[in-house]
This record gives sequence, C-alpha cells and structure tokens, in this order.
Amino acid sequence: MALLEIEQLAAGYGRHDALKGVSLTVGEGEVVAVLGANGAGKSTLLKAVLGLLPARSGRVLLGGDDVTCIGTAGRVARGIVLVPEGRRIVMGLSVEENLLMGAWGRRDRGALRAEIDAIYQRFPNLAERRRMRGSVLSGGEQQMLAIGRGLLAKPRLLMLDEPSLGLSPRLVGELFRLLVDLNREGLPILLVEQNTRKALAIARRAYVMELGRFVLEGSPDELAVDDRLRDAYLGGGGSAMATHGSESALAGAGAHTGQGLAAQALTNGPPGERSGP
Repeated sequence: MALLEIEQLAAGYGRHDALKGVSLTVGEGEVVAVLGANGAGKSTLLKAVLGLLPARSGRVLLGGDDVTCIGTAGRVARGIVLVPEGRRIVMGLSVEENLLMGAWGRRDRGALRAEIDAIYQRFPNLAERRRMRGSVLSGGEQQMLAIGRGLLAKPRLLMLDEPSLGLSPRLVGELFRLLVDLNREGLPILLVEQNTRKALAIARRAYVMELGRFVLEGSPDELAVDDRLRDAYLGGGGSAMATHGSESALAGAGAHTGQGLAAQALTNGPPGERSGP
C-alpha cells in the first residue's frame, strides 16, 4: 500500500487553478521526485499535500486515511513534514531554538533530547553554533538546520522543496548524499527539485509537471529515453543515466555525509554568496 496517495487533486489561488487534477503516489521507502520549470505548480503541490492550500477537488490520503479535510497541524501530527524552499529558519532565534520549532507538537521530551544530539552528530557545525542566531549561518548551514528541524517533527514522509537552491555544486552533492542516507534509514521522501540530473540519480520514480498537470511519469530509466524530458531538462543530447549511474556512488556514501556537508558549509560564504563554487 502506498504511504501517500494523491487522487485528482486540484488547488489554486483566486480563480486560477495551479493544480489541475493531479494524481501521485509515494510508497514506503521510496524517493519520488517532481520535476518541472518554475511556475509549473510543484511548490503548490507540496502546499496542498500539507494543507497550506485547500483542495478544490480530489483527495490526499496518508497510509490509506483520507486527510483532505484535516488542517495543516493535523497533517504534521500525522507525519507529513515539509522542508520549504528558502529554508524559512527564524533568523533571530538560536540554532537550537530553530530545531525545537520542529518538535512543537511532541510530548516525548526524553527521546527528543537524544534526537537533537543525533542531529548535532550528523551536523557538527550546528552543534558548534547551537547558541548562535540563525542569521550567522551560511546557506549550507541554514539548509542543514531546516532539514534537522524537519527531522525533529518525526516525519513519516519528508517533503523537500528545492533543497539545492542557492548551494554551491560541492554542497549540492553532499546534500543529495544526505538524502540518500535518510532514505536508506527508512524515510520516504517526496522531492521537488529543478536539478533534474541530481533528482533522477536518487529517485525511484519521477513525475514531470507542466502548467499544473503531470505530463510524464516513470522510473529514471524510462524517463531517460524520453526525448521530451531530455530536450527540456537535460540539455538535449546528454543522458540522464550518466547521472543516474552515480546512484550507487551516492548510496555508498558513509554514515557521516552530513559532517561533510557541515564542513563544506564553512567555505560557502555568506548567504548572498552561497551560489559560488
């Protein structure tokens, strides 16, 4: 049985339908990618799954239970967690206070302390800066913090919206290795990402969205031979499998890939410069 099922979901803003009857599934243990250009409706999809945007029609099911009419807080409590585009950390709060925001609905304080310590082990830079404000963090460190905050919400499904945005190429590689690690630990992931090659390298299945509809769907192998995907998102002649073949290298990364991301973040510069090499 699928963990997440979206059935003919429509949602939008004002009179505009940004989602036009889309259907999608995420199985237990899967990484599923949603690809497409800016304005295709990818972020709207995640907002609708989380309940930030009400459904105009269709259904959202989690573990077979219909959550379409349940509010955002109820969906988070049931395990749907979003790491939003732009990280959305609170700059005036400390690193640890930002982490604790992800655990706002939890009552198991003993287990929570152990999980925070585990996040600090995964991201040593965050441990060193735990009492510092979020405003002093680099772009890579802010992304670590946003992911750590999401993990403290105890997700059954982790959704990420453009997590590589604004990161240097080295940090992007470390980020995707981290996602592989999390998935290998059993966490299903729904990934919205413009970096098509990186997304296909770790996804089991992918959907391509255009103007609020899915126009392609399949495994990375199936999509790699589709001329429409290759021409629109992979630069024509290149094969996605040149990157998909790197999945084994990603999956073989050690348990401390988060430490590599933390170390790389130190050289990533201030947020205004974080797209540099």
